[in-house]
Amino acid sequence: MRYKILIAVMAELPSFKNCISKCPDKEKLIIVNNFTHEGVGDECEKLQKQGAEVHWHPENRGVSFAMNVGLHTLERGENDFVVILSPSALFNNTVNDLVEAVEAREKQGSNYYYLTVADENWQVPGTKTDLHAFAVTRRMVDEIGIYDENFYPVYFEDTDLCWRMGVMGVQKTIVPEVRRVSQTLCGAAGSDKRILRHYELNAERMARYYIRKWGAIYGQEVYRTPYNDPNLTVKDWTLDKSTLIPMPARV
Repeated sequence: MRYKILIAVMAELPSFKNCISKCPDKEKLIIVNNFTHEGVGDECEKLQKQGAEVHWHPENRGVSFAMNVGLHTLERGENDFVVILSPSALFNNTVNDLVEAVEAREKQGSNYYYLTVADENWQVPGTKTDLHAFAVTRRMVDEIGIYDENFYPVYFEDTDLCWRMGVMGVQKTIVPEVRRVSQTLCGAAGSDKRILRHYELNAERMARYYIRKWGAIYGQEVYRTPYNDPNLTVKDWTLDKSTLIPMPARV
């Protein structure tokens, strides 16, 4: 089957390199350098020479945008599924274990969304996602769509996608035979002051947008289509660039 492995980098070099070490086929990689930490750019240039596809966005285009770089390949029919990793995700062997598990389930032809969970505490509480290591199939994108990039720079994008999955009756598939471990990120969103400030500036805007879109806050949604508009589907959203608060100056 045709697939890619996408890593949206927003971590310092040690975490990124550890994650890359679990991806033996560099030609399968799509790297979105979505806000650059020291040394990560040099590592991306090395990966590019080894056949990886690298997208450079040091201005931080947001998590939804970064993941959509991979999902657009599903929309275009270039791949059957995309594995998405954060630099905190490691595997006891390699990411190929997850790839093989997805391929086995794809042959059954009945599932849409996959993730690997070695510890239930790694799941996002109350959602159907584990944003550190999961795979999205082409059928999933065909029915549910890609991430809504109005949730910027980070958070709510998975909540939005999960509500859309629930509306369409699509459930996750856990692959317990794939054992994953998690490393501590050196420069995750919560510990980097610039990224944290970026989120804080946008948090209220994202919450208001979610309420407008689905009629209430997370867990109390009432709409089955965006804005309760019967002419829209769960896939429909339009990026409103005028509302996005850009990355702040270094703090």
